[in-house]
Amino acid sequence: MRLLLFILLLSVQFVLGQTTIAYTSFEELTAVGGKYVDSLDAATDHALVNHANQPYVNYTSTGGELGFSSYYYNTRNDVGLTDGDYVGVTNYTGAVGSYPDGSNGFQLSDCDGKMETTFDEVNLSGHTSAYVSIAYFVQETGWESDDEIRIWVVVDGGTEIDLLNTAGSDIDDLGIEDAWDTLEVALTGYSTATLKVSLDCNSGDEALYIDNIQFTEESISAIEPVSDHKVVKQYKLYSNYPNPFNPTTTLKFDVPQNTRNVELSIYNILGVKVKT
Repeated sequence: MRLLLFILLLSVQFVLGQTTIAYTSFEELTAVGGKYVDSLDAATDHALVNHANQPYVNYTSTGGELGFSSYYYNTRNDVGLTDGDYVGVTNYTGAVGSYPDGSNGFQLSDCDGKMETTFDEVNLSGHTSAYVSIAYFVQETGWESDDEIRIWVVVDGGTEIDLLNTAGSDIDDLGIEDAWDTLEVALTGYSTATLKVSLDCNSGDEALYIDNIQFTEESISAIEPVSDHKVVKQYKLYSNYPNPFNPTTTLKFDVPQNTRNVELSIYNILGVKVKT
């Protein structure tokens, strides 16, 4: 990929606002505690169902937080979730310390197969700069080479966009364990989006926690003049290196000391702005 780089020096500053389109932090449900026991046949793929006095694996939205549903896939010819496992809505903090938003989160662990949770489809019509973000925590342990974590979005009913996909990698080598982190991807140009999360593993210490899922839109809420209207006339922009590149490159530029409100815009070879 090649880049065209420009610096635009402004005498105004933009104040960005954020609008929530849809969200969940799993706070509308009571975290029951204990294990979830699947009552169906582990040899066949099937939708998971809620059971009394067990953690919720499904939720029908009442107009506030996003709803979700969970599914089991027999990928290992094992016992699946029939032996009782810690999955679903939880307030357990022994591994994570605390949750990024509220007191609850959602856990997938020791699936002895693959557990996949799908959130309600979000309508993005009329939202020109939408994003989805999700906080996740991967428990530190001895993950096996065939364990897989995937977090992705299905847009417009078909195209899949990965936020995280460990297939083909050893999770222990990715530097993603033992700390909360946030994944985010732009959804510009799409009409609908459905977030999905899956874990394929077979050990009680192999766990994925998620929280604070947000579909948002960024917008300019105000344009404010800068008190100092002096516009910098001297600057130097160096060629990025390497160029062409895959997947990263380094950008360098010089402006006078104490310069403020510098905007670096990146264009692709077709002249389309790809990043600011």
